[in-house]
Amino acid sequence: MTAKEQVWRHVLAESRERGRAEFRQKDVAGELGLSVSTVHAALEVPRRAGAVEVWGRGFRLVDWRKLLTVWAVFRNLEKDVVWEARLRYPADRVEGDMVPQARFSGASAFKFRYGYAPADYDEVLVYLEEEHLPELEGRFRVHIRPAGETLLRVLRPDPRLPRRVPPEQVYVDLWQSHPWWTAEFLRYLEEELGKERAGR
Repeated sequence: MTAKEQVWRHVLAESRERGRAEFRQKDVAGELGLSVSTVHAALEVPRRAGAVEVWGRGFRLVDWRKLLTVWAVFRNLEKDVVWEARLRYPADRVEGDMVPQARFSGASAFKFRYGYAPADYDEVLVYLEEEHLPELEGRFRVHIRPAGETLLRVLRPDPRLPRRVPPEQVYVDLWQSHPWWTAEFLRYLEEELGKERAGR
């Protein structure tokens, strides 16, 4: 994931979790370990889209949905895929057999966060450091089938990804996935994000 996407994730998460709307570029750079110029560059597209207002050395998030959409469009999920295979059993069993170091995204993350799934799904997305990939491969290799029931996709995490994948990142990962059921998850996830912000 690019540095500018990490800035967008940070701004969205801070806004949702802490009600933070105004930011100083220098502070965001320090919090993420990035240069101020990187943070400044990350604001250009959201500014043109009307998602943020930028002045001097600061900026304000004015439309979180627009920023989320900007990120969803720019996200390149395929670039982060390090391993994938179709497995012979359903998604809930893949989730249950998952290695403990994995961090769920996509439909699985939605289900575990909100306690329900708005549609059946046949794809499991996880983030996993490559050092743990041999353990995952060893666990699932014998269950690989060319026409298997569930697609397991393993993504490379960025160094700043929290242990629990933020729902905004779950949203953009779903946006970049293509099964028919993703539209239902996106609709419900946007509703859940709105509720979280309204009830903060």
